[in-house]
Amino acid sequence: MADVVSGGEGADMSRQKFSVAYSGKDRPDDHSIDVEALGPALIAFGRLIREANSEFNGKKATAKVLVISDFEHKCFNINFEVVMNIFEQVKTLLGDDHVETAKNILEWIGLLKPIAAGGVGGISYLGYLRWRRGRKLVNTTTLTDQDKSGFVSVQVEGDHNPITVHHHVYNLSLNPRALRATRDAFSPIGRDGFDNLETR
Repeated sequence: MADVVSGGEGADMSRQKFSVAYSGKDRPDDHSIDVEALGPALIAFGRLIREANSEFNGKKATAKVLVISDFEHKCFNINFEVVMNIFEQVKTLLGDDHVETAKNILEWIGLLKPIAAGGVGGISYLGYLRWRRGRKLVNTTTLTDQDKSGFVSVQVEGDHNPITVHHHVYNLSLNPRALRATRDAFSPIGRDGFDNLETR
C-alpha cells in the first residue's frame, strides 16, 4: 500500500511497505538468523534506499526505513516500511514539483515490482547488476527521450548486445555507497543455509 499524505506544514509524506525473505531449501524450521549476518543487512537496506532517494530526489525529500520482523516456514521474513518526507518549500524553490515517491524508489531499485500500468518501466537497479555480473563497461552512450528524462545505452565486456537503462539506474550503479549497501544487504546469502533473497 502506497500513498502520499499530508505530513504537516510544508511537507507531504509518502509511505510504502515491502518485504524481503532470506530463505533456503535446506534450512531448519527454527526461524533464526545470526545477528552478525542480519544486522549489517538491515542497515544496508536503509542505506541503499537513502542513497536511491538522494539520487532520484536530491534534497526534495528525506527517506527513513522502518522494520518489523516476521517468521515463515524455512525462511526469515522482514517487513519494511519506507517513510519519506517531501518538502514543499524545496519543490517551490527549485521550481520542480516532480518527486519520486517511496513506491517509485522501491521500483527503481527492484525491491518492488510495478503493479499497474504507468509504473516505473525498464530494467531496475538490481536487475541491471544481475545482467552486468561485475563485467567491465566497454561503452556507454547517453540518450535523451521525448520527456527529457534521459537514458544510457550500456555495453559490457563479452556482450555485443547493449541494453538501455534509465539514468537513475545507471548513476546508482556507479555510487560506491549504494554498491556497498547492496553487497551488505545480500550478505546473509551463503551463510547458515540461506541461499536466496525474495522480495514480496
